[in-house]
Formats: sequence, structure tokens, C-alpha cells
Amino acid sequence: MNLQFQKFQVIQQIINIQDLNLIHKINQLINQESVTAISPMSLNEFYDRILASEKAHQEGKITSHQDLKEEIKLWKSNL
Repeated sequence: MNLQFQKFQVIQQIINIQDLNLIHKINQLINQESVTAISPMSLNEFYDRILASEKAHQEGKITSHQDLKEEIKLWKSNL
């Protein structure tokens, strides 16, 4: 049995699930697996991110802590 066929079978089983809690558990499992599959960044990538962040700060492309808290309140009120 090849990988594509196994994926197809899993998708068919998921489509037929009627239990929302089980769907949430499957989603959590998938998300957990994708997080653990992330590889560490290299030192060069790390330095590049620092430089990009410093440039964004100099250009004013930042959000203050207070502004972010206000934005989150808006998100919560729209739920």
C-alpha cells in the first residue's frame, strides 16, 4: 500500500467523523506533528532575522504592546 492511498483512506475516514471533539483532537495531533517537524534555524538565519527586525523597527513597522492588547480585545469581541 503506497503513501497516497493511505492518505486517501485517512481523508475518507475523517470526512465521515461526526464527533467534533474527535476532529479537534485530530487537528491538535496534526498541528503538534508539524511543530515538531520544524528544524532549528542556522546562525546566519538568526542574524538575518535580527537585522530584519531592527530594520522594521527603524521604519516604524512595529506594533506597540498596548496597541496589540487593544487589537486582541477586538478579536475577542468578534467571536
